[in-house]
Amino acid sequence: MRICLLLILMLCLKFGWWQNHHAQVGGDISLAKVLWLNLALSCFFIIPAALWREKRLARPLRGLFGLFFASFVLRALIEAPMLYLWQNWRCAYGISHDLAALLILLVVLWPRAQTADKMLLSARRFGWLLIVVLIGEALNAWLFSRVADPLHGIYFAADSAEFRRINLITWIEVAALYPALLHWVIRHPRNA
Repeated sequence: MRICLLLILMLCLKFGWWQNHHAQVGGDISLAKVLWLNLALSCFFIIPAALWREKRLARPLRGLFGLFFASFVLRALIEAPMLYLWQNWRCAYGISHDLAALLILLVVLWPRAQTADKMLLSARRFGWLLIVVLIGEALNAWLFSRVADPLHGIYFAADSAEFRRINLITWIEVAALYPALLHWVIRHPRNA
């Protein structure tokens, strides 16, 4: 999992460079948004997929992470053509998906059964981090929808005056959530 997380970071940085120098669709992307993209991909795909496959987790919790992962794979399969082929994606679609995923996680994670199982505790901690990232993702999409619209071919917040507030908020999110994610990755039981 750690190697995948590092690989995703490198790919996101490469994507940001490519988007700002060669892309014809989507517009420029700020460093804050490249880092947010990496955080989102890590939290919505890489770690849920790893937890879904973790045999030491109880089947219902593994199923939750598998369902979460599958929902984001399905979203990506729907969102990518809507963005890049048909240009008819709306921020409200992503926000709706984020809120549905958030509600499911809250229902599952709210019960506070006591346990000493390190793998279960680690998965729950990640679930709470995931909730915060989902809130940030929905907030970011809502703020973006106030400034730009994917229907006009702008998918990313550039380093420009119109996106200054969005990028500032994203920097705050990145500054708060990367240490939390790093802490979780370091403390997660080995062989995950």
